[in-house]
Amino acid sequence: METSSGSIKLRRIIHLVDHTGNMIELSLFGPRAQEFDGDTVYEVGQNSHVIAIFVGPSMKQYKGSPPFLSGTAACRWYINENDVTEIRDFYKCLPIQAQPVKKLHLKNHEEIQKQRVC
Repeated sequence: METSSGSIKLRRIIHLVDHTGNMIELSLFGPRAQEFDGDTVYEVGQNSHVIAIFVGPSMKQYKGSPPFLSGTAACRWYINENDVTEIRDFYKCLPIQAQPVKKLHLKNHEEIQKQRVC
C-alpha cells in the first residue's frame, strides 16, 4: 500500500467469516501485518477449523465502501487457543468437516502500476 507521502507500507487483508457466512475485512498495517502468521493459519486451515478472536480493532468505513476492521498497535489475536474457553466451546459447535481457508491474491505495487498504464 502506498501512503500519501509516497512510501510503501505493508498491508495484510484478512477476511473473517463466521459459521453462517457473514464476512468482514480486517486490515493489518506495517509491523502488525508482519506479525500475523498468515502462512501458518493457511496451512492449518486446509484440514481443520481456524477459530480466531481479534481484540482491539477499530471499525472504519470510507465513503461508498463497506465497513471494515483496522488492526492498530493495540490489536491482538488469539487463534485456535485451546486455553481460551470461548474458543474451546465454539469449536464443539462446528461440523467435523472444515472448509479450507482460502488465500487471497492482492495486486502488488508493480501490478497496479502496470494496470494503470494499459
